[in-house]
Amino acid sequence: MKRTNQLLLSAIVSMSFTAAHAQTGVWTAKADFSASGRASASSFVLQGKAYVCLGAGSGSAYYKDLWQYDPAADAWTQKADFPGAGRAEAVAFVIDTFAYVGTGISGSATFSDVYRYSAGTNTWTPVADFPDTRRAAGAFAIGKTGYVGGGLGSAGSPTKTLHAYDPAPDKWSTTADFPGVARSYMTMLNSGSLGFAFGGFHAGTYYKDFYTYDPASNTWTKRADFTGDNRVAPAAFYLNDLVIIGNGRNPSAHKQDWFTYDLSKNQWAQNTSYPVNSTYGCVGRMALVPFLKNSTNFPLPVQAMWRLPRQPTLSWLIRFTEPAESWFNTNRPLWFTASAI
Repeated sequence: MKRTNQLLLSAIVSMSFTAAHAQTGVWTAKADFSASGRASASSFVLQGKAYVCLGAGSGSAYYKDLWQYDPAADAWTQKADFPGAGRAEAVAFVIDTFAYVGTGISGSATFSDVYRYSAGTNTWTPVADFPDTRRAAGAFAIGKTGYVGGGLGSAGSPTKTLHAYDPAPDKWSTTADFPGVARSYMTMLNSGSLGFAFGGFHAGTYYKDFYTYDPASNTWTKRADFTGDNRVAPAAFYLNDLVIIGNGRNPSAHKQDWFTYDLSKNQWAQNTSYPVNSTYGCVGRMALVPFLKNSTNFPLPVQAMWRLPRQPTLSWLIRFTEPAESWFNTNRPLWFTASAI
């Protein structure tokens, strides 16, 4: 997958669901994203605000800027730049009041460095490097542990490893390998107690298998396969005890359909389709309040998923669209929200 086939940051999307009406929604526009269009950005949520950073622009541009979105003010504010090299395909996860961002790629260089961001002080601090250089990995956090899995390692080959980060001793450790085929661009997210891994790409194959990871037992469990088409780079989040996945792409089409997964029933159901052009490479989700359910990072050109709350039932997604030479110069990103019917 060449970078020319990756996506440009064009919009942020929000959907509001209730458990009883998870298949309905209405979309409305909000404030434009303030920075340049880009591929493979990272995102996270801290204290009720969303953050977008890094990513690849036109030509050989790699960004290191950080932007905060305040849903109460419906406004974007630039924050302290990421201290490492500009890059794309980095991972991001949140533990307590800190975000952790690292790994990724810039041209032919891949990275292992990781940094901690404090929203309270608007500062970055280096932490322990990831054990290997890595790009296009997935990530999530449960409790006080962050997890990074899959992706392309230092040799450029896809991996099955899942590494855990503990901020107290500032150390990485290995956990149970992902049980499916080694791959990159997996979508990873989580509930309060389980990690989820979906899809991905390897050697021309797009996957639709779906797994949960239980850190308490350090075990993976295969769940019902996604009932939509095989794809990479969807938007994904966890809300009201449902995994919600939509958009993405495969070799035949860009997708705009959405699906929900009910863990208690091990069952998928189709959701409301996205209201505008089909998209892929979505980077995130965010919450209105600091009481959050966690999730992170994801697929194809994008890494990073948002943490989501039980109350209120809102989440945000970053949307990407196909690149075009004129897009970088003329197109502005849009911000959308959706409310339950």
